[in-house]
Amino acid sequence: MMLIQNALVLTPPGEAEPLDVLIDGGTIADVVRRGSAKGEGMQRVDAAGRALMPGLVNGHNHAQTGLSKGLFDRYN
Repeated sequence: MMLIQNALVLTPPGEAEPLDVLIDGGTIADVVRRGSAKGEGMQRVDAAGRALMPGLVNGHNHAQTGLSKGLFDRYN
């Protein structure tokens, strides 16, 4: 189990909140209020000064397509 602490977590609709993220076996188990996750024996990662986007899937493609929309015929 891993706890990512002190990050600004980007949440829909694109706002950033100070939250903690629990990871279990490479999967996001929970997103909770900062400091509310208790427990011994979990790896803790301090992400102070960083932004975190849980569940980002194939962001490089979506960003590229959105930014080039209207510049080329096939992206209309």
